[in-house]
Amino acid sequence: MKISKTRLKEIIKEELENVLEGVAIPWCVGYVKKDKEGKIIKDSKGNEIIHYERVYADAGGVAETKLRGDRNLPADAIRSTHNMNEKKDTKCKKQ
Repeated sequence: MKISKTRLKEIIKEELENVLEGVAIPWCVGYVKKDKEGKIIKDSKGNEIIHYERVYADAGGVAETKLRGDRNLPADAIRSTHNMNEKKDTKCKKQ
């Protein structure tokens, strides 16, 4: 994906303004659950079962940290994080 310098500057400026203003952005964070033995829970085909949850935060890393704290998840349980305002085909339900 190519982004021009001008567009990149605009994105950085917008994100910086959001952080400074404390605007909470909806983030979709995908994570896996582990059983009591610490093994990742899988379906009958052996694929990881990924749960998706909407988290409001200033940035993606902050959203992951909030979710890890709320759900008591280790860092390696997070599988994906994306801004719901930018990605149209999200697995998190829009409200």
